[in-house]
Amino acid sequence: MNILTAINKKYLPYFAAMIRSFADNNPGEHTVYIATKEVTGEDIEAYREYFPSGLTFCPVSFCDDILEGAPTERRWPKEIYYRIFAAGFLPETVDRILYLDSDIIVKGDLSGFYNTDFQDNFFVATTNVHSPFLKWFIRVKNGAAKNTVYVNTGVLLMNLKKLREEQDHDEVLRYIARRKFFLMLPDQDVISTLYGHKIKIEDGYVYNLNERKIRGWNRRHGKKGKIGPEWVEEHAKILHYIGRNKPWNETYRGILKPYYDRYRVK
Repeated sequence: MNILTAINKKYLPYFAAMIRSFADNNPGEHTVYIATKEVTGEDIEAYREYFPSGLTFCPVSFCDDILEGAPTERRWPKEIYYRIFAAGFLPETVDRILYLDSDIIVKGDLSGFYNTDFQDNFFVATTNVHSPFLKWFIRVKNGAAKNTVYVNTGVLLMNLKKLREEQDHDEVLRYIARRKFFLMLPDQDVISTLYGHKIKIEDGYVYNLNERKIRGWNRRHGKKGKIGPEWVEEHAKILHYIGRNKPWNETYRGILKPYYDRYRVK
């Protein structure tokens, strides 16, 4: 498989835990592309003891000039935009790649998800937005077309071949300039608004499970259909520690922390 992530040096330990979990549950030869402006090969080698020999790491530099004027803040550095333009800086021999945020733990075989039929779509992803009101609010805030799907871009299977053929970089930059004061999660807002009609949706409880989804499900279904540790162990394949509730912090709340602790890198 081809894996892509975007990190700075601060996130190296969390990236290492994510890749360690992926390799443990998906043995074999894989190439990991790292979109970064500061992480070097030497930085990756410092964590080599945690990785099997079948992994090849390829740091990829990215020119920030193209993103001049794009909104950023402490929680959303410019690295979050790299996935939007991945087709432009990854090798042309790579037609398919799975983007994974570094605050993720992989706990299952992803080969089925990775080989999903794109059916002429740009992306395969999952959504965290289920409330009709929230769907409406996000669509209006972002100026998106009706019935556009809003996805979580932390797990994003990318059809690089089709993106190279059809993606308009200038369209992306024009949209950012026009809506930058409304973008709350900029990379997700951009991808969902511009390409929401070209995204195939998969099961987020399996491929992008997080504590918010668990709490929402349990509120709606009560004790009878509750998602607990046994359900997670049997069904979930990707765990995503979204928002401020990070498992490397002592203040973490939820049932998914043991999976991060299993792969934690000191």
